[in-house]
Amino acid sequence: ALLKKMKATSTSCCFEQWFEGEREWKEEELTVALQRLDGESRTVLDSTLLELRRELGHLESEAFLKARTATNPYENLGNAGFVCRSALKLANLEYVCQFCSGVERFADICAAPGGFSEFLLWKNSKTQGFALSLDGKNADGPGIEMQFHHPRLISYAGDIYLSSDVNRFVSRTTTAKIDLVVADGGFHACRDQPDQDIQLARLALCETEIALRILKYSGHFVLKLFLPLSSPPTLAIIAVAHACFRQIGLIKPITSRPASGELYLIGLYCHAPLHARQEAAKTFRTYIDNPSLFSISNNHSPKTQDTTLFDIALDRARSYFLARQIKACRKILSYAHSFDDDDDDYALVDNSSFLSPSSILALWNIRNNDDKIEEVTLFSSLLCGERKKKRQRRSNGDTVL
Repeated sequence: ALLKKMKATSTSCCFEQWFEGEREWKEEELTVALQRLDGESRTVLDSTLLELRRELGHLESEAFLKARTATNPYENLGNAGFVCRSALKLANLEYVCQFCSGVERFADICAAPGGFSEFLLWKNSKTQGFALSLDGKNADGPGIEMQFHHPRLISYAGDIYLSSDVNRFVSRTTTAKIDLVVADGGFHACRDQPDQDIQLARLALCETEIALRILKYSGHFVLKLFLPLSSPPTLAIIAVAHACFRQIGLIKPITSRPASGELYLIGLYCHAPLHARQEAAKTFRTYIDNPSLFSISNNHSPKTQDTTLFDIALDRARSYFLARQIKACRKILSYAHSFDDDDDDYALVDNSSFLSPSSILALWNIRNNDDKIEEVTLFSSLLCGERKKKRQRRSNGDTVL
């Protein structure tokens, strides 16, 4: 009974939106999906969210970090002993979707620093991995150094913007029959930008191109995207996944900070034939090599395409995630401003209804690095204690500096 309660609590906190259930393969659906590359954005960037992000940008670094830690009950999870926090994001996604079962070989695209690969190899002692990371730098800036190495992980260096590097990686993995492709790419220059969806569109196209070429039939795909999911390349990626997989979903794991626009596209049970996926990958490569073919601009055009059931479902999912991101941004700002606010009615964030870090890690069957977790938990507790002391001094009429 306790396990069921913990599972229900954790899943409800992992914000997810699934499209319709298992479907049959339809080649015409893939054709229509690819046409979205030449389409127009389906929505404008949310003005409320843009204003909130601007306000967050004006906060001092210390105030922002304190507020973010205090308002996010899952900040305490840290990295649980893995090389980076992304490992726990994949752990959360795997707990919900169960895509690691039976995985013998995986490919980790844009793998550095190695959190995804480390989790997958830890999850299954017989799994073999293939990792592709940028060595040096490209147009987006310097690559991140790969910090995780393992005898069962074959690492390759390459730039996924270059077709020669992609073809070399594909040729070394296609014979391996890849069961799972994970892609968590990003670059530092766009980390705090409001239009991450647009700036990362070309990178996401590259990652999806590789997945379409190397996944075996019934394989799974995990891809990081960013809100508002409105640029033509992003819309095309989601639509192509909708055509090529029996089930797709958009999930924001609890280990992804609530105020960020990060979320993950999950494709389960690939059922598109390889020849169709290869043709789609060629189309993606055409746009990757010629980014001017699609408009990467903040000046979004009004809708002109016919609205389909897929568009309605995607609009619903987009609104769902944007609303939660706006709420998280407001919570951070409210907490940050309260440090200098004389209003004693401000309430501390109540995290009592959430599972403890150790309970969540136990639920995910993750090894528990108690020292690191206790250290972060102590930091969060000190923040709350400091805030309570200020409130008490204010109630006594003392001056609070």
